[in-house]
Amino acid sequence: MAKFLLEIEGRELAHEDERRVEERVREAMEGIHEASVRVRYDECPHCGEELEREGATEDD
Repeated sequence: MAKFLLEIEGRELAHEDERRVEERVREAMEGIHEASVRVRYDECPHCGEELEREGATEDD
C-alpha cells in the first residue's frame, strides 16, 4: 500500500525506507481497524465504556 501511495505522490524511496513506511502504514491501518471494531461493538473508542444503542434488545 505504501508503494502505491508513494507512486501517486511521484516519490521513490530506498528499499529500507520503503519497508519502514510499509510498517508505519500497517500499524496505522491496524489502529483504525481496532477502533472500528470498538465502535461497531458499541464501546466508546476513547474510554472503553459500553454505549447504549437505540432499539437494542438483550438478544443483540
